[in-house]
Amino acid sequence: MIKINHLTITQNKDLRDLVSDFNITIQDGEKVAIIGEEGNGKSTLLRALMGEALPDFTIKGDIQSDLQSLTYIPQHLPEELKKNLCRTTSF
Repeated sequence: MIKINHLTITQNKDLRDLVSDFNITIQDGEKVAIIGEEGNGKSTLLRALMGEALPDFTIKGDIQSDLQSLTYIPQHLPEELKKNLCRTTSF
């Protein structure tokens, strides 16, 4: 289960809230899609869920999880990673 209470993620450079007072509970086995336009905080939200250090953002709120692991694969892979994952597939 993942439970998020009153999560706000603010971009430090312009004090713009990417996520504002976000609340959700996701039960084990439940599927959730995070959709939105580019630059609206989807990837930042996932990085915050994983506990990744985000020095360009201020994060307030509470994230609780009983997950042992959470994996995030970015939409735009670094070129070297693409080569290693897909040696015979072209992008």
